[in-house]
Amino acid sequence: MIQRNRLRSYGHVLRKDDDDCVKKWVTLEVEGARQRSRATKTRKEVVDEDVDDLHMKLSDDVDHDEWWKMIRGN
Repeated sequence: MIQRNRLRSYGHVLRKDDDDCVKKWVTLEVEGARQRSRATKTRKEVVDEDVDDLHMKLSDDVDHDEWWKMIRGN
């Protein structure tokens, strides 16, 4: 359920315009190395794992209905 909700919200971000501030924030790549003691994953890493688990393909032109079918597994 958590995985589905995470992918549902990420689908909303993918469908936003490229100049939208939310999309810029979510797809932002921070330069530099992580701190040595950091053990948590980034949001992008978690979403990528979810996508791999469901054998989905990410693209910028994702249709809402297609995205829902991929998330639900229908």
